[in-house]
Amino acid sequence: MERPFDYSISSEGIVKSFDFDYDLIQSRGDQIGVSKLISNPVFVVGSPRSGTTVLGNVLSLHDRIGTGEESLFLLHLFRIFSDLHKGDNRRKTRNLSEYIEEDDLLLNMQEFSDRIMGSLLQRKNKDIYLDHTPWYGSISGFIKLLYSDSKFIHIIRDGRQVVRSLGESYNKGFSWAGKSFEHRVKIWVSQVQNCSKMQQHFESDYLEVYYNTLHDTPLSLFNSIFCFLGLENNDEILDGLSVSYATPVSGITKEEMSVGYDNNGWPQNWTSEEIDTFYCLASDLMEEKFGDKWDTIYI
Repeated sequence: MERPFDYSISSEGIVKSFDFDYDLIQSRGDQIGVSKLISNPVFVVGSPRSGTTVLGNVLSLHDRIGTGEESLFLLHLFRIFSDLHKGDNRRKTRNLSEYIEEDDLLLNMQEFSDRIMGSLLQRKNKDIYLDHTPWYGSISGFIKLLYSDSKFIHIIRDGRQVVRSLGESYNKGFSWAGKSFEHRVKIWVSQVQNCSKMQQHFESDYLEVYYNTLHDTPLSLFNSIFCFLGLENNDEILDGLSVSYATPVSGITKEEMSVGYDNNGWPQNWTSEEIDTFYCLASDLMEEKFGDKWDTIYI
């Protein structure tokens, strides 16, 4: 089965090492990237299977916002910058530092990125670039070095639903979704924690939203998102929620969405051992994001 991108630089690499040094942004001050071509790019991030695709595609129905499939390429640029220039590898070697200065490397990366993003905007006749690659939340610091005016929307979904969905993806042949139950839980925990760090570092450039509000209170959700982006809301975009991007969320009742879960929100096919593993690895984060009654309700 075809994979969306190489496993070795996707879930496994992100869970283990995609933790950016935000002090680097502070130390560079006004030197960080200001693009001449791309202004205020928007990144919808979070754990995979959390609604990044549906949210990104619905937002792109706005007459100014353009998006495409998950771009992924910034992960490769980050690897070049982090591993080959900064020395974030086992041997701590900084091979590329002999070839090019950091500022020049970042400028060239920005120009390369500009061409990709700008080409998509030109093709779609839009002027605001939006990317819904979920993994980009873990390299948000690097993205800020390229685009200081970038904004991040972090969508959070009940970890139990995410882990179940990741398991379904893995069974269909997508190994990036985690080769074991424990690994899938770690993907959710790691991604949500990494994305949440942006709140203290980026403040006004970070917005946290919840997957269940796409179904429960979509109008309020999109009002807050467009206010965050400084754009006028277009109520017609709500029609996009009924389209099957990854999972449609409009026109589906709460009862239909909860099929396969018990009354407390737990997947019915999970073993007691899997439930214990989820409690061990994710209960603190679930309580932080959903409250202390999270394990007694379907969210």
